Amino acid sequence: DLREKNIRYLPEEISLLANLQRLILSENPVAALPAAFNPPALEVLDLSHTPVAALSAGFNPPALRSLNLSHTPVAALQTDPEN
Repeated sequence: DLREKNIRYLPEEISLLANLQRLILSENPVAALPAAFNPPALEVLDLSHTPVAALSAGFNPPALRSLNLSHTPVAALQTDPEN
């Protein structure tokens, strides 16, 4: 749980963490995930309350069951009736 740790970016190497199952980045200034972010065991990713505006086209962690994008620009785009 890395909630409220003032994390601004994630290194590319985070995708190499084969046993990473949960990543809670809520309430951090991180604005983007690494381009090749697909940790194989990641089941839970919480990006709520961050400035993340998009996920890369290749984002597809194979074990992902829960993705929280609430209160992010991504969520705002998905709920905007004009889009």
